[in-house]
Amino acid sequence: MWVMEPNVIVGGGISGLLIARILQEKKLSFVGFEKSARLGGRGEVGPHRILKTDTVSLLTELVPEVNWLTTEAEVQERIKGEFSPIRDLYSEAEKFYLTSTLFTPSAPFDQILGKLAAPVQERFHQQKTVTQVHGDTKTLEFSDGTEQKFEKLFWCSDLSLLFKLWVGEPLSAPKASKKAAEMPSGVNLTFDLDSPLFESKNTVVLPFRFKDFKLRALGIPDLNDEGLPHRLHWIMFLPKELMEDREEVAKCVRTLKRELLKEFPELTQKTKREKIVYLPVLSGEETAHWASLEIAPDIYYLGPQIYLNEEQAEWRNLDLLVSNVSHLRSKEFQPAS
Repeated sequence: MWVMEPNVIVGGGISGLLIARILQEKKLSFVGFEKSARLGGRGEVGPHRILKTDTVSLLTELVPEVNWLTTEAEVQERIKGEFSPIRDLYSEAEKFYLTSTLFTPSAPFDQILGKLAAPVQERFHQQKTVTQVHGDTKTLEFSDGTEQKFEKLFWCSDLSLLFKLWVGEPLSAPKASKKAAEMPSGVNLTFDLDSPLFESKNTVVLPFRFKDFKLRALGIPDLNDEGLPHRLHWIMFLPKELMEDREEVAKCVRTLKRELLKEFPELTQKTKREKIVYLPVLSGEETAHWASLEIAPDIYYLGPQIYLNEEQAEWRNLDLLVSNVSHLRSKEFQPAS
């Protein structure tokens, strides 16, 4: 049995680390739990698209050693060795990566996460999976049989999982949440390069065909200071019938690599490391309007699945997540008596 802890964080991803830093800033005691063996969550996967100045302001305040630049560049298509303006119709998931003005950091995002986590990482217990949340007794149960009491719970994981694990007075769910099966998903093929593959600092779209499918790969560079790895993500949002067959996905990735080598023959020579990640849509889960981040008494949700006002209705990813964390930053939490 764990001792009573006034503030408990579930999830050691970006939102969990941010709220941990804010609780530390408020000089409030807390403990965090992360199901994997590392902190950072999906934040390490990338790529990340930051469009709001308030997001940069908070990250700069918490990680002052990282500089942020405003990048203004048009998205381009790459066809038969030439760059040209994009001209096709794009899905909502793709459109998120096709804006012309964005903010870029001077360091790879996993380094930013490391700097964000450093002051609070000792407060997180890793490889701790929550199996039930008892709202009436304010108790968490874990897969290893242990329990944790809390006064306030900060849920920094998938919102639908909280509803699944909840025991007690029923929670009222947001209306607009989509089921996972309805959401776009795909593949992120990431290259660490010794020098940039192209000059553009924004997304480059590579159209190609795989069997009867007309597909697009979005080439999104992580920009950083000289001397650091040049990371380039190629994201494909794939039809459901492809994603359900891992062998077909693997063939599709091989087709993409062949197309990349046709367009950029120097890719092999420049590549230091490559990695394939199967991913849910990284442009942010389908959001729903909620009157408050306090979705039950003393239960707070932190993440990109809830927005608080209509201005945020189209926000995605880190901008919405950081906005929600900032909202709680301005809230006064009383220390335990």
